[in-house]
Formats: sequence, C-alpha cells, structure tokens
Amino acid sequence: MPLFPMGSEIFTPHSDHSLSIFEPRYVEMYDYLMDSDLSDGKPEFVVAMNHPYKPDSFAEYGVIFRVVDFVEMDESEVADIYDEEERPGGELGEEADVKYVAHHEVVGIVKIHRILNPTDWQTAETYMRVEATVVDDLSESTFAQSGEDNVGKKARKWESDDPLSVTAEQRQNPFEGVLELRDLFSQLVDVQHELNEDVRFARASIGTFARGVSEGPRGFWLTVLSWQQYAEQRILSRHVELQGAFQEKLMDYLGRDREAPDSIDVADLPPYLRDEATEVERRVKMELGPLRLELSLAMQHLLETETQGERVKILSDIIGLELQRIRTKKAISSIFGDKGEGASVAALGISPKEIKVDEEAASVEEARLRLEKLLGAGSSGGTGADSREMSDASELYSRGIKSYDDLDAFQ
Repeated sequence: MPLFPMGSEIFTPHSDHSLSIFEPRYVEMYDYLMDSDLSDGKPEFVVAMNHPYKPDSFAEYGVIFRVVDFVEMDESEVADIYDEEERPGGELGEEADVKYVAHHEVVGIVKIHRILNPTDWQTAETYMRVEATVVDDLSESTFAQSGEDNVGKKARKWESDDPLSVTAEQRQNPFEGVLELRDLFSQLVDVQHELNEDVRFARASIGTFARGVSEGPRGFWLTVLSWQQYAEQRILSRHVELQGAFQEKLMDYLGRDREAPDSIDVADLPPYLRDEATEVERRVKMELGPLRLELSLAMQHLLETETQGERVKILSDIIGLELQRIRTKKAISSIFGDKGEGASVAALGISPKEIKVDEEAASVEEARLRLEKLLGAGSSGGTGADSREMSDASELYSRGIKSYDDLDAFQ
C-alpha cells in the first residue's frame, strides 16, 4: 500500500478530510491510485504519524484513506485560488504540472510491518510503499479482502460485533466503563461552565457523548473526533491568547488607521517588538508544543488498542486528566479571584505579573511532566501536595497511554 506520512497529525476513523497535492511524488501516488488498472480499483493509501523526535521513523499503526472525490487542476487554476505562500503541500515542481484536490474518508486501521523503500523518504524520488495488515476494517475496505496483497492476518473486529468474543461478565455489564466515562465527562462540563471557559462543551452533550461511545465503532470514533476537536480548539484559543498583547503593540506600531501589510519581516521591526515576538514564539513552543504532542500520542494509542473496552478506558483516562487540569485552574481561581486578588497580592507583596509568570511556569512544568511520563523519560521529584497531585495526574495518564519512546512502535 502507498504511505503518506502526515507529521504529528492523527486522523480518526470515520472522519473526512481534503488534501491539496503539489509535491511531485504524491502527484505520482495519485496518478497510481486513480488508475484502476494499476491500483486494482483500490484508491486507498496509508496515513501514519511521524515519530515526534526521531527522523525517518513512522508509527507502526496508521489509518486507511480512501479517495472518494478529486479534482485535477492546472497551474493557472491553482494561482487563482492560492497565494504562493499559502499553497498546501508545497510549490509545484518541474515534473508536476497538475495538482490534485482530493477528498477522503478514513475507512480502516492498519498495522505496518515493513516499509519497502525507506530511502525514498529522504530522496523524495517517489512515494513510500508498505506491507501492512488491516486490523480494523470499518467500512468493508477493499484492502481487507484476503489475497496476496494482504500480509495474512485476519482483520480485527470490534469487540461488540462478535457476541462470542464477549464474556458472560461483560454481557451482564454491557455499559461497564461507559458509565464512568459519562460521570467524568459530566463533571468536566460542569466545571467548564462554572469557570465560563471560552472553549467548552454544551451541557446537552453530556448524554450524547457517552451514548455515542456505546453505539459501536462509528459512534465511538465520532465521539473521539469531537474530543479531538475540543482539545485542538483549546490549544488554538491559548495560542491566540499568548499572541494577543503582541498583536496590540504591533497594531499600535503600524498604525491602526492604516491598512496592514500582507507580510512583515521580523527583522524590520524595532528592537522591543523583535524581542517580544521572540518571547511569544518561545512561550508558544514551550507551552503548546507538549500539549499538541500529548494529544497526538493519545489519539495514536487509541488507534493501536484492540477492544472497545480498552479504548473506552483510555478515553476515560484522557478526560480524567483534563478534569484534573481544569479543577486545578478552578482552585487557583478561587485563591486569586477578581474580588480578592488585589488584597491577597498586596498582603503577599507579589505583583500580578509575577503571579502570571508563576502560573505559566506551572502550566509548562505540568505539560512537561505529563510528556516525560508519556515518552517514558521519567519524572521529576518534588515535595508537598502539589507534587502529589502531579504524581497522581501522571499515574492517571500513564495507565491509559503507553510509552512511545519505543522503536517497536515506529518503523
């Protein structure tokens, strides 16, 4: 099967995605996919995550993208739609005089056994190809058919699809794990609304969230997709918040009554704005980088897990970790609330700016500790209640997310 690595982005089953293709090797891949004689009428390929910090290494498990629609565009059509710097997939090469805009659905999960041409990842002479087994066939993927192109393992079934695979105890408790998940999610939504979070779930979603999890593979993965979208939106909101003060100063410098230029070279800014831009970039990398990676690895582990019960447990752990994070935020808010913050700060002799820096440092440290636990890099020691709470959070997360600092998990 063709392989199309997608960086750190994880795509969940039963989701839909559009890709814009410029790079010559992937134009070649689509030429192959859309030629029914070459691809045997199977316009499908594997999408897998790149290793977060080891080059030329890819996740052992990926998903199957099936092409459901595509448009072939020439250079003039591309120029009408995209600016040169906005082109997804890169600029058109000399050998790529067309661009495909393709729409896909994710129809399965695969385990990659071997990359057939690994050196082509660096040379970019052609797209990579893999030998893989379909372990979850979600919509009768053509690659799930037995044959020479398949490595021979039987496709893994969703636990609830096969009554014989369910134990007597599970049949007596069909919603085991789902009730715990619903309770955690309900608590999370309540605290989100108490704090009036900018990014939050509606209260009406409490029932549908847990119900979706119990409605088989499609319902489960659509529920996971809603959680993934929430997490990504929360990270984006924090990104905007970190950039807010700098953007205001930049607008004052450029002139609020003047039309802003299309692009600005940081080197052309005055020293105070250059320094602040560098600081914003550093904070975004330190604070949001680990959060994005944490989300990607959590979604990756869900792909690798074999049964519904195990996946529900992992999702519960992920929600539990978010609940603990937001409860910590609530506790900080109760200490330094709008009414009492001034008096508390004055009594302690601490400036609001110092408090803000301390909160940001604590947030970064929390993300770092969770990430180290996730990657199997150990954890830092500490004393007191805060250290115990952090240890509890790391333990909660590690029960559901295995270490990815493991070459066996990547090709």
